[in-house]
Parts: sequence; structure tokens; C-alpha cells
Amino acid sequence: MMTRIIAALFIALGACASASAQGCGPSNPNCIVPDRPAGDSTGAAANTKFVTSAIATAVSSVSITCPAHQFVNVISGSGSTCVQPAFSDLSGSIAAGQIPNNIITNAMLAQAATTTTKCNPTGGTANLQDCTTTQLATAGIARFKLTGTTAFQVDSTNGNDSNFPGTGTGANAFLTLQGAINAIKNKVDINGQTWSINHAIAGSATAAGSYTTVVVNGPFEGDNCGGTITGAPAISISSATNATPIVVTTGSNHGYTNGDAVSISGVASNSAANGVFTISGVTATPLQLVGTTGTGSGTGGSVTNITKVAIAGSTPGTPSVNVINGGCIAVQGFNITNTVNIDVGAWDKGTVTLGRNQYGQAGSAVQQIWGTRHGYVTLIDNCGISSTGTAMFNFIQASHQGQARLTSSQCFLLSNITYDNGTGFLYSDYGDITTTASPSATPFLSSPSGSFTVTGKKWTTIENGMIQVEGSFPPSNTKVLGSINGTAAFTSALSATSYTPAISSGTGTITTATATGFWWQVGMLIWVEMTINITNNGTGATSVIATLPFPVQRGMVIIGKELGTTGKTVSGASAAGSSNLNIVFYDNTYPGGAGANVIVMSGVYEMQP
Repeated sequence: MMTRIIAALFIALGACASASAQGCGPSNPNCIVPDRPAGDSTGAAANTKFVTSAIATAVSSVSITCPAHQFVNVISGSGSTCVQPAFSDLSGSIAAGQIPNNIITNAMLAQAATTTTKCNPTGGTANLQDCTTTQLATAGIARFKLTGTTAFQVDSTNGNDSNFPGTGTGANAFLTLQGAINAIKNKVDINGQTWSINHAIAGSATAAGSYTTVVVNGPFEGDNCGGTITGAPAISISSATNATPIVVTTGSNHGYTNGDAVSISGVASNSAANGVFTISGVTATPLQLVGTTGTGSGTGGSVTNITKVAIAGSTPGTPSVNVINGGCIAVQGFNITNTVNIDVGAWDKGTVTLGRNQYGQAGSAVQQIWGTRHGYVTLIDNCGISSTGTAMFNFIQASHQGQARLTSSQCFLLSNITYDNGTGFLYSDYGDITTTASPSATPFLSSPSGSFTVTGKKWTTIENGMIQVEGSFPPSNTKVLGSINGTAAFTSALSATSYTPAISSGTGTITTATATGFWWQVGMLIWVEMTINITNNGTGATSVIATLPFPVQRGMVIIGKELGTTGKTVSGASAAGSSNLNIVFYDNTYPGGAGANVIVMSGVYEMQP
């Protein structure tokens, strides 16, 4: 490396050190006063231009060449000295933004402290080639950039959170899930790659383990939501017998224990083997699914233990799995509990995808799963629900435009559970809960391994909250667990929902008509109002038909008035199960006809559950 140094300044300083003139002395020891031009007797200090000119004519520039990876350390009239720095931790000297494309230059090395541990872990003179991407990331200088699928490891017995990158097992793994997450957030560029944090004790993925609260606060660098935290892994299934009980044989040793809960999906030709069960008769690869009877000889699919690896939160105000501020992660293979707070929370645009997990006891009078303030929760595989007996608020709550989705899967009770009588198993407060494509259109049910029940209300919506279960809003009470039927309520007149009634006639065809409508819901009661404008009746006759927002539970009649031409009273009737309101004059004649007809209707009816 060639370094060009202008040495003139230093030589000039030395040559002029003994000069003195007016204004120089102890109070200004560094002033420079060369001889004045002939005839100048002012005694004033020389100006900058004069000094610059004097230096330029007195000396010339010097070129100094240093070997690669060295820099000029000493300059003197007799020569110069090149040195190579020692370094490792540059975080106090160089900001990350100063390093383009993770390149460390000699100029940057010059700022390193010479007393710190060198990049070369064996000691000796530091060399650029000694500093790996991992070492630079550890020092906080450059991020560890992923170039392919990467698995970070956690070992709650043998690991250490100071390990980096933590891709080894045992003593080379991280100790905690939070330690791994913090390191990845601060030191890793995901670079759009798929990545995971995997549990293993002494290298065994099937070993038991326990972790505390997991917080994902904001997105990861370079990530597109490709990260997954895995507790117990999914193990392939070789066969599932057509027997009572079903015996599942895994493709490798599973390490399970009698009484564990497992989640299974993907078994073909034996649908009874898919779900959540407790197990017995456990040996190296076989296990029995308690309470089951086979429907055929099954193959394929996989099984995950949802008991052995725990995330057990106990921090007030913090869910066990807490994804906030735009963070995004998937979580699977855990038994998630909390002694004082929520099991899983997604807040402030946080997104969490939940695979095979067990959602156990949450804090007293709080939710197990909560999406709020634009938080988004998705359940994508069979899950277990359990409790130690303390009453909880809800299984799932969505509020303040938070969302929760359960898709193509089911959640099974593993114990008797009590939820709040006022809100219930599912609760939406200006949020959205939806289940779709659940097997047999049944998203929630008791595990075949026992007859378990839910005490408390099935569901509640308030403030325009939405709960749609398998295409039904409000949800059918038969599709949601609980001992008390669900209800919906709007707490103010401002909560009215608009809709557009479809207009037709009992016989003939109305040529031109428009309509507007609004509805409010209080429990299973619907208040509806509508205004119908018929501008061209055409051949319409017998009755005017307008659609209602929800089907009618039992026959009903509401009243209105034609305001356009006649001023007559009208009545509208609907039969049980129908969504059509048949409107006629009080004398049972057709309310349309000649002229512009304006029909206004309002009233209350009971909707179907």
C-alpha cells in the first residue's frame, strides 16, 4: 500500500521553533514568525499566505511506501516507521455505517486500540485475513451475512449466550431463546435467507428443555419473515394402524414418554390419526394414541411432542411469546404457559405464525392468545389447549384491529377449562377472528384422549368486532366451545353497519330501484332499517322484496311507510330461515305502482345463530 505524506509542515515547524516576535511568547508558544521582508519593521506576525509560501519554497513532499496491511506511524527528517496494528473490537472507534460492504480498510485499522485482543485468536500480529465475518460481527463491526439456509442452536443446559454465531450444538450453542434472538437481531444480516432457532440438549433435538419469555421487538435485518423457532421437532411417521387404539410408528427414535401430548397431521388413509392426543405404550419408535380407533391403514405425516419443550413466562406485563413493533416469527413444538400474563401476543403490527404447540395455563383472567393494535396471529397446524384449573379470560382475543386466523387445522382440548362468562372462548373487540378449511368444518373440539369441557361463554363480539367460523358470521354456537351461547353487541349507535338490500318483486320485474340499509346487533337481536326508492316499477307486482342482513330465527313482522306518493303504512314479513322481507301495504296490496315510491322500514328481529 502506498501512502503519500506531505512532510513539509513538520520540518517547517521545527525550523521555526526558535523564532520570536511581537505576540509570541509563553502565552502563545506555537506561533510561527519567519523573517520579515526587507524594509518591514512592523514586528507583526506573518500572515497565513506568507507562512504557506515560505514552507512551500523551503521543502518538498516526501513519498513513503509501507508494506500491505501497515500504515505510517512516525515521520521525521531522517525517515519514517511503518507499523501493523493489533485489533479486534473496533466498536468504540468506527461506526457500522462507515464500513461499505463489510470491508475493513487500513485507515480503519489505524484507529484500533493496540492493547485489545487481536482478531487472530492465537495471538501474534493482527492481519486482515485473520478477521472472519464471524469475528467482525462479534466485535460489532459488520453483520454476519447469511448465504443459505441457516440453523442457530439453543441448549438450555450446556449453551452460552455469548457464543456467536451459535450454529453449533452443546457448549457451542446459545443458552436461551432470547439470547439467540438478540444476537441475530444485532449481529446478523438475514439476507433474505431461511433461518431457524432449534432446541437441542447436548445435540439431541428430542431432549426435554425449558425456556423463559421470548420477545421479538421489531424486524430482523434483511429478513422477509422466514424465521422459525422450533422446540420439539416434527418426526416422520412410517405407519398408523387400523386398530383400537391406533399405534403410530415413527421413522426414527422419538424419545417420548407415556402421558406426553402429541400433535399429528398429514397421515393419509387413517384420518383418526390426525389431531392432538396423549400417548401410552411408548417404546423406541411405536406409540399408542389414547382414545382412538383407526379408520384405515395410515402412512405418511409427522408427529410433534407438544409437552417436552416449554416456554414458561413469568414476567408481569409480558406474554411468554411476545412479537411487537413489526417483528415477525414462527413458533412451533412448544408447551407455552405463563404464570402472570398471556401465552402468545402479537402487538403493534407484530406477526406470529403458530404451528404445533400446546397453549397451557395463562395468568388469571388473561388471554392465552391475543392479537391487538394491528397485530396478526395465524395458527396453521393442530394445537392443544390445556389448563391447570385457574379461570382465564379467553382462548383467542382480537382487539383494536388485531387479527387471528386458524386455517386448515384444529385445536383440541387436553383438559377441562374455564373461561370468562362475559366474553368467552373467542372474543373480538374491534378485531377479527376467522377460522377456515378446518377438517369436517370443526375448528375446536375435545381430544379423543379424553372427554373435556369448556365452562364459560362460547364467544362475544363488541364494537364492530368480527368472529367468522367456517364461513359463518356470527359463528354457529355449535362450532365454538363453551357452556353458554355466544352473543354480539354494539355499544353505541355509531356502531351501525351499512349494507345494500337487494330489491325485487313477488311477481313481474321492477325496472329501476335503489336501496340503502343499516343494522345494529345486540346479542342475537338485529335492529334493521332500510329506505327503498322505486323510480320505474316496470311489471313488478304482488309485493316488494328486500333482503335482510341475516337470516331470521323465527317468523317476524316489521312496519314502515310509503312516503313518495301515498303516505300509506306498509308491513314487512319474513319466515323462519329466510333472509327476504316481503313488503305490502297495510291492506295487503302492492306498495309500488305508478309514480316514484319511497318505502322506509325499520324494526327488530331475532337472527339465526
